[in-house]
Parts: sequence; C-alpha cells; structure tokens
Amino acid sequence: MKPRGRSEPNGALTPFGFLCDNQKDLDELLDCLHAQGVRESQLKERLEKRYQDITHSIHLARKQNLGLKSCDGNQELLNYLRSDLIEVATRLQKGGLGYIDVTPEYEARVYSLESLKDFGECVITLQAGVVKKFLQGFMAPKQKRRKHQGEDYVAKAEEIDEDKKMAEEAKVASATEKWKTAIREAQTFSRMHVLLGMLDACIKWDMSAENARCKVCRKKGEDDKLILCDECNKAFHLFCLRPALYEIPDGEWQCPACQPATARRSSRGRNYTEDSAEDEGGDGEEASDEPDAEEEEEEEEDYEVAGLRLRPRRAARGKQSVAVFSSRQGRHQRKKQSLHPARGPRQRAAPDNSADIDELVLQTKKTTRRQNLELQKCEEILSKLIKYRFSWPFREPVTTEEAEDYFEVISNPMDFQTMQSKCSCGNYRSVQEFLADMKQVFSNAERYNQNGSHVLSCLEKTEQCLIDMVHKHLPGHTYVRRKHKKLSAECQELEEQEGDSESEPLEHSRGRKRKK
Repeated sequence: MKPRGRSEPNGALTPFGFLCDNQKDLDELLDCLHAQGVRESQLKERLEKRYQDITHSIHLARKQNLGLKSCDGNQELLNYLRSDLIEVATRLQKGGLGYIDVTPEYEARVYSLESLKDFGECVITLQAGVVKKFLQGFMAPKQKRRKHQGEDYVAKAEEIDEDKKMAEEAKVASATEKWKTAIREAQTFSRMHVLLGMLDACIKWDMSAENARCKVCRKKGEDDKLILCDECNKAFHLFCLRPALYEIPDGEWQCPACQPATARRSSRGRNYTEDSAEDEGGDGEEASDEPDAEEEEEEEEDYEVAGLRLRPRRAARGKQSVAVFSSRQGRHQRKKQSLHPARGPRQRAAPDNSADIDELVLQTKKTTRRQNLELQKCEEILSKLIKYRFSWPFREPVTTEEAEDYFEVISNPMDFQTMQSKCSCGNYRSVQEFLADMKQVFSNAERYNQNGSHVLSCLEKTEQCLIDMVHKHLPGHTYVRRKHKKLSAECQELEEQEGDSESEPLEHSRGRKRKK
C-alpha cells in the first residue's frame, strides 16, 4: 500500500490514507484489520461488503488499452437508417395511417439497401403510402370543404381570389417536390436521415389507431369493441354509440358527424307553400298521400347506415306553418299505420347527422357540472337549515326514549343528520332525491305529531325557510309538499314565545320533546 498525505514545511509527510492499487494489498489490509476494534471492525465490514466492486475497479484502473472502440461510422449510420425506415413503416401500418404492408420480405429488402439512390426511392415510396389526410406541415393537402357546411361559409369561400387558391396549391406541391428533389440529390446518409425525419414530423401520429381514445367517453381500452370512422379517423366504442352497435359493420363506416346529407334532408327542406297549395287541391290529395307515405318509408330506410338509425334535424317553424300542415301530417300518420299495422314502436334515434360528437360530449359535461353545482347548493341549504333556530326537532334521529311508539307509526324515518351523511358520501345524484328526503322529514313529523304541537309549529317555519332558500339558490327547481294536517295558528306567535318555549317546551301525548 502506498501512503497518501499532506506534506509539511520540514519535508515530512503526514499520512491520512493509503492507496491500494492491486488485489494483494487489499487482501493484506483485510487481514490486518482487527475484528474487535471499534473503527477497524466497521472498516473491515464495509470492505467485505464491497469487495467485488473494489476489485473490479482495480482491474479497470490497471488496463493499459484505454482507446476508443473501433467501428465503421458509415455502416453504423446505415444500420440506423434501415431500422428507422422499418420503424416508420411499422407505425404507419399499426396506426392505420398508410397503405404500407410491412412483411418479412419488405424488411429483408430494406436491410439489403446499400446505395443512397435506393434509400431515396424507398423513402419516397414510404411518403406516397401515407394517407393524404394524415399529412401535416408542408406536405398537408389543401383542405376540402365539407358538404354539410353552411351557406354562409360557402359564400365566404367563394369570395377568395382564384389566384390565391392556385398559389396555395402550387406552394404545397412545390414544397413536396423540393423535398423529393433533395432526397434524390442527397450525397450522404446523414442528409438522407434528416430528410426521413422531416417525413416523420409531417405525419399526424396523434391520429394513429394505437392512440385511439373514444370520442364519447374519452377512455382507452377494449380495443376489440373500438371502431374507427373512415372519414375523420375518430374512435368510438360500440356501446357508446346511440343506438349501440353489437358488432363492427362490414365495409366502410362513418360516425354520425361525418355521414353525408342524403335525400331525407332534401325532402325535409321542401317548400311547404307548395304542400299547402296541394292541400287546397281537393279530391286528388288523398291519392297522393300513399306515395308520400312510401317516400317517407324509403327515406327512413336510407338512413339505416351501419346499424345507426338517424333522425335528421327539423327546422323550427312558426305557428302558422304548424296549423297549415297539421291535417296533412295526420293523414300521413293514419296512412303509415294502415301500411304497417304490426310495426312496433320506433327505437330512440341517434343524434342527427349534422351534429358533431364534440357537441354531445360538451353537453354531457355541462349537465354533469350543473348537477354538481346544484348538489353543492343543496348541501349549503341543509347546513343553513340545521343552524336555523326552529329546526331543532328535525336535526337528529328520533329515539325510543323520546317517543316510544315512533317506529310503530313511522316506517321510513329521516332527519337532517342522516341527510348530511348522505351528502358527504355523495349518495344524492340529483336535486329531486334531496328534496324527496326533505319532504319525508316533514311528512313524518306531520304524521306523528298532533295538531297544535310545538313540533308542527316549528315544521311550518322550517319548511317555509326551505322554500325561500330553494327559490333563491335553486331557481330551476320548486319544492311542493302535500300537507295532510292543518297546522296550528300557534306558529304565528312562535317567534315572540321563543324564549319561553326553549325553557318550557309544549308537551303533548304524541310529540317530540326538545333536548335540554
């Protein structure tokens, strides 16, 4: 072992450690350390625990050849380029974003590529195999107008200068051609790798089927029950659609938001003025009812798309239009009943084909958020009622010590304390459930206590306070309870007699006493 220390001014060395540069010195040190020494035993224990690591470090430090590993840079880069090509093609195939079929033959052909020209043609073929709607950036195609967009949008689009349109199309085409030219003229594999990375950046990987998330419930999983729209590539669970699908349909499938407008919408948009003129025609109208009924049936059959029964959106009409065509609609209904007497009730229709799924999800979220806010208001109302001075008979459950025959009369007891526990546990799903328990509390008190009792007087005051708070905090809901007894007029003077009533409450043969 070689000592290591600090040099003193007189040339002496003050050691503070020793350096072991071989395994023999380390073994000698372990043999010299005494097992009963306070510090030596601890050092010996630690050295024995890390003996393998220390010997390995000694061998690495004694290596004479510390040079870099020899490798062929071009060959390494070539291998990385091949693996990246196969990886991009595989992701395109698994994600449903392209027409590339990655087979063992395709992989073998890629691994056999040697020249830059062959690599360039392979990358260009890979770009051509990507579905155009899944390209972005400078490779993104010009967006087409959807057929069901409004007339205002079409009018605005027509105002765009034709020269500007042609310039945009030429810009996209020229950018892609420049990229292809750069691939064909690439002189190094590094340049080819950069151009392949540009293609990877221009692919919408977030639209891949591997990242599919249901558009309705926003959840992943259950891939065997997940269906992709062939138009927008959005994913939907079969059981999240309305009506639900029991199996994946054959052929192409489009979600309700992407289904094109068909004959039914055009028929719904007919000029109703002409129909009203036909109604005034007289005898010839009854003969035309049957073709109209058949036309409606055909329109309904046209909307059976992949198991989805769609109901087109009906424009709002004024009272005058409704009055003019009520007789015609009645005749259509009678004719359809005579044509299909054994037909069962129609199933609930799915959202119309012009409504986006995002709107359905947003509406569901708004409804849930509104219900949560209303339930929070209910909890606040209950807290205020518990603090209300006349609510003492309803705060806690009735015990047999207070009323021996209470449970013989009341089969469904309820009180504010129980309701508060239900609020804390989240048992209430709607305001109606909360108000139903409130009605149960007051109905039980009204049923058990006799007319003129102090509890009934408190009931009227507390219930009126509840009605006021519901009107204030829950304007969309009303509280109405059928009263079975005529309450005593004593409640009118209850506020003035509050001090006396708290010290000496009224007692009746069947009434709850206030706890002192």
